[in-house]
Amino acid sequence: MKFILSDFEGGIKYYSSDNVKFNIPVDSPALTSFMAGDSIIITRLLDTRILIHSVKDENYQLEREIIPPGFTSDVDYFNGLIYVADRDSGLSVYTIDGGLKYRNDKLKDIQLVRADSSGIFLAGKGRLTFIGKEKNSFSAEKISEETGLRFR
Repeated sequence: MKFILSDFEGGIKYYSSDNVKFNIPVDSPALTSFMAGDSIIITRLLDTRILIHSVKDENYQLEREIIPPGFTSDVDYFNGLIYVADRDSGLSVYTIDGGLKYRNDKLKDIQLVRADSSGIFLAGKGRLTFIGKEKNSFSAEKISEETGLRFR
């Protein structure tokens, strides 16, 4: 079993079989790290950069660094694409090679992004949005009205 741990000030720890195999030092606190497949680590840093490391055996290498345009609040990965939610500059989608594939700066105040085979789910500031094949968009107000749930 392999997994990654973001140690705020201690870098990125790569575990295999319950043992730390190596530590990747970073020059800004690591907020979120996760595996993208078996050989790629994606890390969001406090200074909003996104690092992409390759892993082979017990060695790692920094492949690229993505510098999003705004204050990054969340990152997700699905099917070769990196989804970046920025509070002040919207949603950006990058290829695993770091190239910009899509940007929508009208989707401000995003605090959470999740992507899967059904589409992209965005949440923030009283708004829930789903972008999918059906092109549905749901506001927090509409969900609250239909379900009786309250969003803050």
